[in-house]
Order: sequence, then C-alpha cells, then structure tokens
Amino acid sequence: MGPIDDSVASLVIAQLLFLQSESNKKPIHMYINSPGGVVTAGLAIYDTMQYILNPICTWCVGQAASMGSLLLAAGSPGMRHSLPNSRIMIHQPSGGARVSARHTSCSGPTPLIIVALTSVPSPRTLILASLYSALNL
Repeated sequence: MGPIDDSVASLVIAQLLFLQSESNKKPIHMYINSPGGVVTAGLAIYDTMQYILNPICTWCVGQAASMGSLLLAAGSPGMRHSLPNSRIMIHQPSGGARVSARHTSCSGPTPLIIVALTSVPSPRTLILASLYSALNL
C-alpha cells in the first residue's frame, strides 16, 4: 500500500468497490505495508471498508504504522493478521501544528475507531500511545 495519500486512497477505494461489484460475499484480502499518511485519505479508505458488504481480511506485511494500523484493525473480526516480522505502530494523533493530542482539546476520531474495532479497552489504548510517545519509538 505504501504511504497513504489522496491518490492511493482513490485507487484503493475504486478497487474495493470493483471487487464488491464482482461478488459481495467473497473475502477481500488487503496487504498493508504502510508508514501511515494523510488522515483524511485513510479515513476515506476506512469508511469504504465499513460500507462494502464483503468480509475484509487484512494482512500486515512489513509495517502498519499510524493510519496504516487503523486500516489493519478495520479488517473483519477474526480476519486480521500480521506476519511474524511485521511492525505495528499506534500513536497519539497530532494536531495540524505538530502538537500531540494530550495538548489539544480534540484528538479526532482515530483512537475511538481503534477502540471500537478491537477488544482493547480505551484506557489501555491511551496508555500504549503514551508509552510510545514517552519512549520516542
């Protein structure tokens, strides 16, 4: 997948919609190797993944960082996978001026989406994001 931007999002969305038009019951496999990217582009892909009827099997190959990790988590329950040497990174969302979420009053929908998609409780998700930030990983 690579870095997520508007052109990548348009291509992925078109492919998802095409595959649904071919068969809305056959699983779609998404292979994610992404350092993240533009939040709005990633959310457009996420919304399309939620919109289509097909089960979506997500695979982390290499890395799924930032918005890439959200797309990995957006796979259908029981169909989210990571290869043994892959890396997954979840971090605090940043503001437009490179300000961390703990310094802003609104952190956006991304942490709430990850909490909704996984069985990880909200406080634990925030602790993991804070740990990442503190360790500067």
